[in-house]
Amino acid sequence: MKKQFLIKSIFCAAAVLCISPLFAETKQNKVKVELANVGSVEGKILVSVYDSAKNFSRKSACRELKVTPTAGTTVFDVEIPDGEYLFCICHDVNDSGALDEGFFGIPKEPIAMNNYNGKSVPKFDKLKVNINEDTTIPMELLSF
Repeated sequence: MKKQFLIKSIFCAAAVLCISPLFAETKQNKVKVELANVGSVEGKILVSVYDSAKNFSRKSACRELKVTPTAGTTVFDVEIPDGEYLFCICHDVNDSGALDEGFFGIPKEPIAMNNYNGKSVPKFDKLKVNINEDTTIPMELLSF
């Protein structure tokens, strides 16, 4: 009887240890974004966060936010798990819900991406940032 109880106890303990990681919460990092050069309080700040080159090329963001702009610098937080990310931001001044583009896809509204200087076609692998702890990312809106 004691042997059966011991075997059942060991089996139950092993099952709990094997299953518990499935229910564990993923560590979330708080990323504070400080967006400079916000020209007006009109419209919304549209934020898209991408977690891979594939998703960036498909415009399939892992996180999307709409933030109310503050003239000068707008600050907001995004919570994401450990990984590599590209933050893409546009100031949707006319509140159309999307980035307005002109000829050849050149943005008509201010944009920002982490590590982007506005001088080339943005590529995930060149611009990505590694997030594995709470951090602050300074960014600046660029107009073309």
